[in-house]
Amino acid sequence: RSEYAIDFAERQYDLPLCGISNYASPLCVGDIVGVQLEANQPEVRQFSRSSHIVSEDALSHLPHRSGPVTHREEHLFQITAILEDSNFAVSPVFLNENQVIHKAVDTSYCTYEEVSVASFSKYTILTTILWDKSRRAIEYPEHESFDEIYNVLSGYSLEAWSALWEDWKTLPEKNTTRQKKRILGVFKKAQKYPPLFVYEKEEDLATLKTFVETVEANKLEIAQLAGTQFDFVAYFNQLEEKTDAVYQRTLSNLPETLKVEVSYEYSVGACLKEPRFAANITHLKFHEIFRVFQSDPAFGLNVSRTVTNWSGIILPEAIREELQPGNRVRVSIGGPSEHVVYFTILQKLTPHRYLASIHNMYLSEFEDIVLVIDSRAVTEIPVSWEMNSNLAEYRSIVEGEGFGVTGYRAFVDANETLSLTYDDVVFHALSRVFKLATQ
Repeated sequence: RSEYAIDFAERQYDLPLCGISNYASPLCVGDIVGVQLEANQPEVRQFSRSSHIVSEDALSHLPHRSGPVTHREEHLFQITAILEDSNFAVSPVFLNENQVIHKAVDTSYCTYEEVSVASFSKYTILTTILWDKSRRAIEYPEHESFDEIYNVLSGYSLEAWSALWEDWKTLPEKNTTRQKKRILGVFKKAQKYPPLFVYEKEEDLATLKTFVETVEANKLEIAQLAGTQFDFVAYFNQLEEKTDAVYQRTLSNLPETLKVEVSYEYSVGACLKEPRFAANITHLKFHEIFRVFQSDPAFGLNVSRTVTNWSGIILPEAIREELQPGNRVRVSIGGPSEHVVYFTILQKLTPHRYLASIHNMYLSEFEDIVLVIDSRAVTEIPVSWEMNSNLAEYRSIVEGEGFGVTGYRAFVDANETLSLTYDDVVFHALSRVFKLATQ
């Protein structure tokens, strides 16, 4: 392996990056290098709000919160002369007309906000709030009435009821002995742990009604399987009434407001834009260079036989040709250590190759790595994610062949390794310099 290849915590910050490795070789005239520039003072930006408990309407009534955000850019330069003491004369080069790499900004924090209980739906109160103690999404009040309703509700089985209708929705053939035995098994459990019926969507209520009709039509056969009679219709008729009574009792014991965890976030993806900083740089020292745009022999891109969505379903190969700047894709990287990481595409360079910035979701040691990726090495495209909206036509593919694990299956699926080079970036940057020189 290369002496300078990065394997997790081996980044040497006194050396520039080249691909995924530390760069310690001499630089030459004509080399392209990158320099990171950062604002002296952070800017104040308004953060967006989110919560898996609080509705969008209730969130809109919470106070706006802002926080400090630091803007960073990477500017490219060509070395024009080698000077003494590791100094270099340089001149700026750009991608496109006048663009540099704007770095991604992802910052967030959580805090508890006072939210009116009246803004919560019945579903939220009977499920998320009272079954969320271990996650601490609620700052639970310490008083006897709250403990009392929690103890009452913990005697009911939401899981039994949800399992019953999930079985019903997923079985391809409804009127089968297998289905009837499942119905029987759930109802036996329901007699021991009485379920509550709460639904989040109207289609769940429609499922219930269809289910009741089927149970009623087959009640004699189900009774024979059970060896006893069970009045299903009466049971279902009482279910919503019983659930509403428990809900009203719960509501009467809750305070008017609860402190709920809310996430505040500011997120901007990496992109190519005109610079915000005027980089009047004519000379650089070696330690000021952040990236060297040469080949990284230690690592390569693993060509993937297939490409999947986030759920692991194999997508048509044609999707590789439809990628564009802003898309988020997952790429397989091989070398001294194997990695499958997400990239934000910055620019299309050739029919298959793209300048892309690693989006730091899982591996913090890869922060700020910019590579030229190949669409043939893309192993996953989360078409349902907002930044991939141009690929929305592929969201309807929810069934078919696929993989249970979408990440590290890529190493098994790889059949070729491509070199990790920046040749396309260098060509684009220098072709513009040549164009300006001949005008």
